[in-house]
Amino acid sequence: MNHFLSAGAFPPSSGRNNINSNSVKSNFNNFSGKYVGSWHQHKSNNSEESSDWYADWSRVNIEERFYHQPVVIRKKIKQLEFETGMDGINSYDTQSGVILGNVCASKNQDRPHLGYFVDENTLIWLAKEPDGNYGLFYETKINGVYRVRGLYFGVDANSNNLTFCHPNWGDYKAPTKDDAVPPNLNSPKKPTAGSVFPII
Repeated sequence: MNHFLSAGAFPPSSGRNNINSNSVKSNFNNFSGKYVGSWHQHKSNNSEESSDWYADWSRVNIEERFYHQPVVIRKKIKQLEFETGMDGINSYDTQSGVILGNVCASKNQDRPHLGYFVDENTLIWLAKEPDGNYGLFYETKINGVYRVRGLYFGVDANSNNLTFCHPNWGDYKAPTKDDAVPPNLNSPKKPTAGSVFPII
């Protein structure tokens, strides 16, 4: 589920986000909470694939120079049945100013993200997909609604031209008493700070 891979696109040419650490912390915490909603993926044959999801964004944990935000993600299969094994983490390095994220899928496939802070309600992420293609995601949290608008695209290695580009989108809200939520949030694999910042 690429959309929860939330991490922004391109930092300034210096390779650093020129932002205040408290603003990033407020941004991460603004996205914290439990969500339910549907994800829509446009396919190459002009069809659309939809699926229901649950997500739980934790509040920020501070570990020395890093801000970490664990994210639990579950795909709904039936009313009370959810897939397991998909978790993420968003991280901010207060020293370098870099925002990174990672999502681990059920088959232990990492999806690293590069994030860009827009404001306290908005993040942009560029994600590297396991199949070698890319995802670009514009995420907002306004009036309690977590909204994602994205593109899934491929790039020709020789010409750097786009080979295809498909839109995807989702809207998520806090679950009500009528919404099903996963009874067990244990995951077989959780990304760590080391998997997000392997070279810092």
